[in-house]
Amino acid sequence: MKILDRYILTTYLKTFLSVFVILMLIFVLQAIWLYISELAGKDLDFDVVIKFLLYVTPTLIPLILPLTILLASIMVFGSFAENYEFA
Repeated sequence: MKILDRYILTTYLKTFLSVFVILMLIFVLQAIWLYISELAGKDLDFDVVIKFLLYVTPTLIPLILPLTILLASIMVFGSFAENYEFA
């Protein structure tokens, strides 16, 4: 693998992972906000809430992946263009 290819790949993967984590956090908070009426006031254990979050997160991945790919691509290539790395 060439040095340039490795540089582009590592930059993209770093940005991809950070955007994915941020979007996952936003979508999980939105899911909690949607189901807060069912969760609050029921005297549920913390384990039940964590299990609920673990069941919700796989359903969010198909929603988050296209956004993550788009945002990471725009951010990486925008950064490259800003720093004249494609010139």
